Amino acid sequence: MKISKTCTGFLHGLALSLALLPALWSTGAQAAASNLSGRLMAQFSATPILTAQSVPPLVMIAMSLDHQYWQKAYNDYSDLNGDGVVERSYLDSFEYYGYFHSERCYTYNDTNKVFTAVGVATGTNQHYCEGTLSAAWSGNFLNWVTMTRMDIVRKILYGGQRSTDTATQTSLERAFLPGDAHSFAKYYNGADIAKLTPNDSLRTDTLNGGNNN
Repeated sequence: MKISKTCTGFLHGLALSLALLPALWSTGAQAAASNLSGRLMAQFSATPILTAQSVPPLVMIAMSLDHQYWQKAYNDYSDLNGDGVVERSYLDSFEYYGYFHSERCYTYNDTNKVFTAVGVATGTNQHYCEGTLSAAWSGNFLNWVTMTRMDIVRKILYGGQRSTDTATQTSLERAFLPGDAHSFAKYYNGADIAKLTPNDSLRTDTLNGGNNN
């Protein structure tokens, strides 16, 4: 029986491959069994060489200085949730960003002039202060009512403006509101207002028909 040259070449190559296989296997086994480099993993750095030492930051944020930073963060002519409908007032299904936790209830300390979280809000959107917390403010509602654009910028960049920052107490202070023509008015008369504000104890100016100055 005659064998073609092509078949003969194939068989020859196969034989050489099988002959070299034990040698290659032996070399791989030896490499796995011994550390040929003599180095240990503990000697390698997990940090790139060029960034092993700290360097001064090279990023600078340049902000424009204009009066619009002190305007209210949530106006009454923006579509905040992207549903194609402009929000004309407070929308409880929307979570407003700001200094207050949207799912907490707060009471105001008239002596220290600070709001303090006193409990977890309830309701479908976890923004209502009911039951034992009926005399508290909704954190989500407070963000809508009080936050300015400057407050949002400060919260994003460094957590907010700290008027007090000690080992035991940290207080955030809202941006100063200029006393000129900058309007900061909010209006809400929803059916759930009693669950968002301590409306049974709100004080209004006696000069305008209220019960307290």
